[in-house]
Amino acid sequence: EFEEAVLARSLQQLREVSELATRLKTADSERELKRSQDDWAHRRMEICRARLNRDPSLNHLRIVLAEALHDAGMHESAIDELEPVLENDELSPTAFFIQGQCLLAMGKEIEAMASLRSAAMRRSVVAPVRLRIAALRLLCDTAEKLGISLTLQQYQQHLQMAEQELAKHRTAGA
Repeated sequence: EFEEAVLARSLQQLREVSELATRLKTADSERELKRSQDDWAHRRMEICRARLNRDPSLNHLRIVLAEALHDAGMHESAIDELEPVLENDELSPTAFFIQGQCLLAMGKEIEAMASLRSAAMRRSVVAPVRLRIAALRLLCDTAEKLGISLTLQQYQQHLQMAEQELAKHRTAGA
């Protein structure tokens, strides 16, 4: 319960500072926003590590921990944390997506594209449509940046199909 309270407090502070920074747009509010974002990342890391130490089988917490590490700019540590869940069918699409984001942040575009393809286009494990769209958008951006036009066209086609699938889900749910 204490851990949940710490997380809730940190998240609430981040939301409040984010709203304030959006309204004020000052250097002080931006610094405070950065501080709140760092606090949020560090609280998640601290609590995920504590919970994993108590029960190492809670693999879904490795995803949360990796996201927090990524948010804190600790990309190599995030990638290391994801290693045990890359073979888990339920968690692997998200793990590959975060791995791809980390690799992009590290300037390793080609390796990132392989991870993002695993998140978006694996046939054996189909990722949720929103995750596929996010991964495909990063793939499109990276392919365009690298000047890989034929690959870019392929990713754009997959992105268009995924966006159509999302639109169908929205109209079906409405």
